[in-house]
Amino acid sequence: MKQNTTPGRFVTRKHSNTYQKTARYGPFNSPPGKLRSAALKWSHLAVDFRYDGCEWRCANTYSRLDTPNICCLLLLSLPDYRTGPCFASVNNQMCQGQLTGIVCTKTLCCATVGRAWGHPCEMCPAQPHPCRRGFIPNHRTGACQDVDECQAIPGLCQGGNCLNTVGSFECKCPAGHRFNEITQKCEDLDECSNIPGVCGAGECSNTVGSFFCKCPQGFYTSSDGSKCLDARGGYCFSSVLNGRCANQNSQLLTKVQCCCDSGRCWSDGSTPEMCPIRGSEEYQKLCLLLPDGGGGIVPGRIPSGPDGPGVYPYPVGPGQTPLRPGQIPVGPYPVGPDQIPIQGPGPVIIQTQNITNMCQAYRNLCLNGRCIPVPSAIGYRCECNMGFRLDGRGECIDEDECERNPCVHGDCVNTPGSYICQCPAGFQTTATRTECRDLDECVANGRICNNGRCVNTEGSFHYQDECLIRNMCLNGLCINEDGSFKCICKPGYLLDTSGRMCVDIDECETPGMCMNGHCVNTEGSFRCECMAGMAVGLDGRVCVAFSVVNVQVTKSECCCANSEYAYGEPCQPCPPQSSPEFLALCPNGGGITGDGRDINECALDPDICQNGVCENMLRTYKCTCNEGFEVDPAGKNCMDIDECLLNRRLCENGLCRNTPGGFTCQCPKGYNFDSRTDVCEDVNECESSPCINGDCVNSLGSFVCLCSVGSSLDSSKLECIETTKSTCWLKIINNRCEVNINGATLKSHCCSTLGEAWGSPCAKCEKDPICGKGYARVRGNNCEDVDECQIFPGVCINGKCVNTQGSFFCQCPPGMTVDVSGRMCIDLRTEHCYLSHDDERCAAPIPGKHRVDACCCSVGVAWGPECDECPEKGSPQYTQLCPRGPGFSHRGDFINGRPFLKDINECRMISTLCSNGRCRNTIGSFRCRCDNGYALDSDERNCTDIDECRISPDLCGQGRCVNTPGDFECECFEGYESGFMMMKNCMDIDECERNPLLCRGGDCVNTEGSFQCVCPEGHEISADGSACLDINECELSDRLCKHGQCVNMIGRYQCTCDTGYKSTENRLECVDIDECTIENGGCESFCTNSEGSYECSCNSGYALMPDLRSCTDIDECEESPEICDGGQCTNTPGTYQCLCFDGFMASEDMKSCIDVNECELNPNICLSGNCENTKGSFICHCEMGYSVRKGSTGCTDVNECEIGAHNCDRHATCTNTAGSFKCQCAPGWVGNGLKCSDLDECSNGTHMCNNNADCINTMGSYRCACKEGFSGDGFFCSDSDECAENSNLCENGHCLNMPGGFRCECDMGFIPTEDGKACEGKELKDKCSLFIRKERKERGREGEREPLMRGRSVKVKNWRINVV
Repeated sequence: MKQNTTPGRFVTRKHSNTYQKTARYGPFNSPPGKLRSAALKWSHLAVDFRYDGCEWRCANTYSRLDTPNICCLLLLSLPDYRTGPCFASVNNQMCQGQLTGIVCTKTLCCATVGRAWGHPCEMCPAQPHPCRRGFIPNHRTGACQDVDECQAIPGLCQGGNCLNTVGSFECKCPAGHRFNEITQKCEDLDECSNIPGVCGAGECSNTVGSFFCKCPQGFYTSSDGSKCLDARGGYCFSSVLNGRCANQNSQLLTKVQCCCDSGRCWSDGSTPEMCPIRGSEEYQKLCLLLPDGGGGIVPGRIPSGPDGPGVYPYPVGPGQTPLRPGQIPVGPYPVGPDQIPIQGPGPVIIQTQNITNMCQAYRNLCLNGRCIPVPSAIGYRCECNMGFRLDGRGECIDEDECERNPCVHGDCVNTPGSYICQCPAGFQTTATRTECRDLDECVANGRICNNGRCVNTEGSFHYQDECLIRNMCLNGLCINEDGSFKCICKPGYLLDTSGRMCVDIDECETPGMCMNGHCVNTEGSFRCECMAGMAVGLDGRVCVAFSVVNVQVTKSECCCANSEYAYGEPCQPCPPQSSPEFLALCPNGGGITGDGRDINECALDPDICQNGVCENMLRTYKCTCNEGFEVDPAGKNCMDIDECLLNRRLCENGLCRNTPGGFTCQCPKGYNFDSRTDVCEDVNECESSPCINGDCVNSLGSFVCLCSVGSSLDSSKLECIETTKSTCWLKIINNRCEVNINGATLKSHCCSTLGEAWGSPCAKCEKDPICGKGYARVRGNNCEDVDECQIFPGVCINGKCVNTQGSFFCQCPPGMTVDVSGRMCIDLRTEHCYLSHDDERCAAPIPGKHRVDACCCSVGVAWGPECDECPEKGSPQYTQLCPRGPGFSHRGDFINGRPFLKDINECRMISTLCSNGRCRNTIGSFRCRCDNGYALDSDERNCTDIDECRISPDLCGQGRCVNTPGDFECECFEGYESGFMMMKNCMDIDECERNPLLCRGGDCVNTEGSFQCVCPEGHEISADGSACLDINECELSDRLCKHGQCVNMIGRYQCTCDTGYKSTENRLECVDIDECTIENGGCESFCTNSEGSYECSCNSGYALMPDLRSCTDIDECEESPEICDGGQCTNTPGTYQCLCFDGFMASEDMKSCIDVNECELNPNICLSGNCENTKGSFICHCEMGYSVRKGSTGCTDVNECEIGAHNCDRHATCTNTAGSFKCQCAPGWVGNGLKCSDLDECSNGTHMCNNNADCINTMGSYRCACKEGFSGDGFFCSDSDECAENSNLCENGHCLNMPGGFRCECDMGFIPTEDGKACEGKELKDKCSLFIRKERKERGREGEREPLMRGRSVKVKNWRINVV
């Protein structure tokens, strides 16, 4: 539900089952009970709350209750306790820091924590009036009384303890929290951000109310997790002799274990360091001030080993075993004079009443967790840190997270408080090492799949070569590329839209393909099927005519005329021009026979100049072409002239098609061909008057019909019909159109019936010169009757419309009369009006008689002597009866053609309206103003009592609500009373304020419905709980005042101390007197105080004399000969110095010799190797292929080829490289050098043999041998002329030498043998049947070979043979 921000308007917003009312001045809950819980729960209730400038009014908008506006009227009946949000700060006039969960009055907000209030917010005054901040006036006496902010403001000091003070309050936040002035809450303190270095060498992690440290290797966490303690193991020395550390302990101990026990020196593997002197500040930090998590001191605490924190030094009783370091004692425990007995495992319970917080008394409780005190049992419980869980004894033990298999795709390794995932290849661990995620190898290594596509998979990847996919680039060639591929299609194919396959090109769709024939598409190509008497041309794209001439000629006449002819039966191709055979056959060249006669090409082939006349010439011929043809550049053929190409204006506005020797024109629709101009002329269709009721406009190749405004073409596009509809106006008054009829109509329908004007903007109707009133021309010039009843729905209001020829009339129901307009049926009868209608029975009649509209358009539900039920609001019947809506009636008058509707005064008409309130008439309605404590009923006609107790069962808070007429009363429970600040709800009685004598000896704290005594330390509550009594501490415990006597006092006790002890400032303990503060105890150097005594010690390098006071120098060189390991020791007073040998350097204090790390000083000292530092020197570990040479310090390359340390093949050469070697196969061999195999030059085509020679491979090489019929060394082979060498060849013919052999050309009557090497006798009469084809188009692609059949043309190499 949206919020309306109109001033003075209240709107409800629903939150769960509680509606919170919001207004211009802020959301409020009504009525307010006790201020901290003043929200009312109004289920399914929505209320409108308006202020009209004079008074507040409630109006029901939606309800499921019997009294929907009870809540609204309840607000009006009470004082103004509007509540809203409270803001704790204002910045740049912007309200900030809204207190969450707090909804209060402005007075309470500004008197306590607020600086602004409401929504939109209002600034609080600088000084509240009439009371200062922290006080509000008492509603009875008017006196300023203190506000208990802790009770009045819910959520104040959330997370802490709120204590009320006079005029203010105080927030006490728990440890690890601090008070926020803006939110007024206790918020967590981030120790990690506010305390630099809080965890030392560890990593700090903040938690709610605390923090914990994650310590690195070598450190362990303190018992409360707040410190990282050094747990590195080292060597402990128990004494110092002559200035040197001596008597090394064989067991590895931490520095704390060593120095805080009996050790004098400690070393972590490097130079030993002296332990701090007992009593010094450094010693206090290391041993006595062990971190306990709260900044306190744990006296006498024994540190444990690296595996855990220390425990208290429990004494060992008879029959008990001493505790190991890190072991926690299990009770019952022996009790010493300064200890408190403890129970066994589990939550520890102290036997004395003096300790109330176990967690503060024992800081090492709850290892790996947080100690929570349990006051009721004087014990504690543990809340474990993350990664730990409680065991059966209540201790925090490590939780094995690996049991739930958190490392998907990896191996889980449990660690204290956590776990890590060890990931296999193909996976990588996250920053927290708690998850194995897939490694995208394709992203990590961009070149992993060179020349292919890398596809990542879970834990791996694979190389994708698209060209290996089946049917990839079908009908084409697939070329793999980096990350992709491409297809190169074969001729006759085209790449489809997917780019993955080649599809056939349908060449037959190309215009002009196979002209004079039929085109048949094939896969990757096409073929032309020609008509009879035509054949496919050389280009394979057109069909051309051919003729056959049968003549008898000699071979020279046949072949010398054209080398592309064929001769003989069976036909043999003529020798190619420039070949030796052609030169022998035609020694005089082309066009001349072998005996020197000119060849008449025109007689040889009469059709040689098709579409022209042939003229013979010496050695050649020429063609004179017919009209429509032109000779080609060679003058040998007549080519068709493309008139369409030469003259672009031919067949203008149409399509020109070339034909052999001419052209044709195809004209489109709307054009005719003009033979005089050879163009397509436009046809004027408008001459035939095709348009009906419109104008015809001719256009090129067509025409259009144009309609007048308001008309449009029908589907035939030839007839104009009226289609535009607009508003029809009944009156024109002062040149303004008035009273429009609902709905849009055609202009002809409007102006021929009821209308005086039409359109928007309107235009006065003009009389139709053809049609009369009530008739109109809609289609064509025919006058048709207008059906007003259909065109003007609802034209007869409350009646039935009856159409007539040229007009209509309204037929009214019985009891109704047509008004003066003739279009409305009105009921002027007056009868009784009823307010109730149930089971066809009427009740609650209104005094007097009223018309039906006055009754049903106001509050009536039934009317008339028959008790007719009024139409339902929103129904069409109701709209007809009440056209202006509820509250108006029709008097039967009309103004400017409209019925005049008058407001109904319901308050005067019905005197019984608004019981328990006042009725006020409004325009179109009325409203009831109810008295206080009353609300409108569901009909909003009468005021009924508000049952405040039923609306809000918690209205009285701690009491019982009793409803009364127009009000309610509260009967409060014990400890509560009503009437606080004019409110009736029950509020707590502050017993502490009314009876100052309560809780004598302590503090009285008021509680809900009661009070509680808080006694100071040393007191206890009396049996009746109304006073505090002193506790005799001395009787309760005999362990008080050790080294003294206990004296009881009021609320406390004091100690009287024995000799040698003095009391503390609080006089609660006896402490040792520090003799060292008195003239240093007589010690020459250092004095260390102890319990009841003290001890002297000396500076480093000195030893205590037998008098236990004086000091003497220690000769460290004599006591520890190896103290300057790597150098020479020189003793000096109180110390010593070391003079170091080569390879060592003296420390800053000159007390030790430190090995020089040559590897770090000179990183390049072992080039091509790894440097290892040694004591006083270093060693080079050389890489493979390198070694240390004598006299050098680095790694030098090993020449494997020179020393024979290689594994190259015997047919390869070895080449030394830096750190390695490489092998390369010798010429004639191939391989990786480690293994070489013979290179077959003859197979791979790398040999240099002549084309007329055979290549013979040999190991590591090859040789060449000329073929039969050739001679030479194989690299150069020349042809052998067998005809010259042997004159007896080709008897009965002549020998023709050929490359690599010969063949016989036989005389007439002889034919060559099958091998062509001889002539055999059979007398034949040569007959050459030439079939010369006339091809007018330029030469195209080669034709396909076809079977040699009579009547077919065959193309062989570069010649063509026609067979008859």
